Amino acid sequence: MFLSSVFPEGPSSSHVMHIMVSDPEVLGGAPAAIFNPALAALQSRLNHLDEVQVDSQDITNATEYLDAASRTYRDENIRERVIKQNVNVAIGRHGSWNLKLDWADGIKASCCWWHEDFLVMVMELKNTVGLDGNPLVQAIADYAKIISQEKYKPFRDFCNFPTVLLGIAENRIDTSMAVCIGEIHVTKLLTLDVIVGFLASDNIIHLARVFKALFSAMYIAALDGIENDVLVKFITRYDEKAHSILADAGFAPKLHFCARVVGGLYMVVMGRVDGKSVWELQVDDEPIPAVVLEQVSNAIGLLHEENIVFGDLRESNILYDASKSRAVVVEFDWAGIHDVDRYPATLNRANGHGMLFRMVLCSKSMICGNSNA
Repeated sequence: MFLSSVFPEGPSSSHVMHIMVSDPEVLGGAPAAIFNPALAALQSRLNHLDEVQVDSQDITNATEYLDAASRTYRDENIRERVIKQNVNVAIGRHGSWNLKLDWADGIKASCCWWHEDFLVMVMELKNTVGLDGNPLVQAIADYAKIISQEKYKPFRDFCNFPTVLLGIAENRIDTSMAVCIGEIHVTKLLTLDVIVGFLASDNIIHLARVFKALFSAMYIAALDGIENDVLVKFITRYDEKAHSILADAGFAPKLHFCARVVGGLYMVVMGRVDGKSVWELQVDDEPIPAVVLEQVSNAIGLLHEENIVFGDLRESNILYDASKSRAVVVEFDWAGIHDVDRYPATLNRANGHGMLFRMVLCSKSMICGNSNA
């Protein structure tokens, strides 16, 4: 990671905004993906392009783009006119081309894509690789200039302005992502040199998958449609299937995102559940409603039907929302397939059995807090 530049925060402010650029193959620094689930999803897709599904239309779009991008043009303006429609189609959404932003000191990026008033993708275009500057560096400068404007100041306490950065020159596409958390963090994702020739077919499919990943990023930016708070955790192991099964049945928080993002860590984004854990109920000497045992038993039964062991059933991992009379289980770090997956070597066996085992031994009156039991 290194300090690449400093930008003033607005034309009349003395505040400076540092730009930190990191490479995923180089240790050190915080990758932008850990600050935003949409960017984490994009990084995951680009890291696993073989898993990105494309159809015949995606292949056609990539072929037409490659044909246009591989040609030689007299200048940058001609190149832009030729590939403009190809880029719009490949990304899946028309951008704002050469739009002068008077409110951002008059900058004019090659193309910007917006979600309402917020930038989600910015692209800079050059005619030739190595000439007239680096398009990706210019895209970073565009991003810094835009988000440093006074109009975004009210949002800085709760928005990190996640944005995809594209630099295009000839048949090269540089992809990065950026967030602003006081300073700007830019993470390089992919440099793709797509050429025709013997490997043209493989390159076209590869390019189609990259465009499909970018297309997906356009529609998950900022977790559109999520009205409630979310919780984000990073963990070395997580059973997405187990969580999804129980979330679909209403026995776990809604799972918005789960994928490996950096350093082998999973990034897990789930809905926030109001209420107390059973452990907190016990500490506060509050009765544990019978519905907790019933719903937790049903939840564990659903997992057992899929041959999945929850693996960490205890008081702190069961939440009860009294307003909805709803119990949910959380923490799927140790869930796994029976007789296949293993507990971690650091498992503390001194804690004994899980909470459900102890609850089963209790009478219903004790669970309900009935003093007549």
